[in-house]
Order: sequence, then C-alpha cells, then structure tokens
Amino acid sequence: MDASDLGIKDIQLRDIIDRFSFGDREITTISLTSPSNAANMAIGSNHLYKLRKKENPAYSTFDFRVEQYKKVFLP
Repeated sequence: MDASDLGIKDIQLRDIIDRFSFGDREITTISLTSPSNAANMAIGSNHLYKLRKKENPAYSTFDFRVEQYKKVFLP
C-alpha cells in the first residue's frame, strides 16, 4: 500500500517544503538537515551544496544549514 492508495496527494513546493492533501486537509511539512555532524555526509552529496561549493571553495556545510534554516525561520 502506498500514499496514493490512502488518498494522499503530494505537491512539492520547494526543495525543503512539501504539501500533502489528505481528504479535506492540507498538511505542510518542512524537512531541514539535521544539525548533527553526522549530517555532513548527506549535505556533501546535495546538488545545491556542490554548486555553492564550486562557486565559493570557502562555503561550508554550516553555511548550507544556515541558508536552509533562514528560509524557514526568518521572514
């Protein structure tokens, strides 16, 4: 059984924000990279991180997290 069998429709809005329709309800989720050091491996394989790192060799995984978190927590 998958989400469509339950009547859940997925609409991706941005790379970190998803919206799901379930019946007459709409649910928005925000997926942020973990602040743990173990998440650095996942960030290192992220396409957007690789582009930013290529543009600026001093760009770090911490910079990537700050950009993500700013999108969500700062208007």
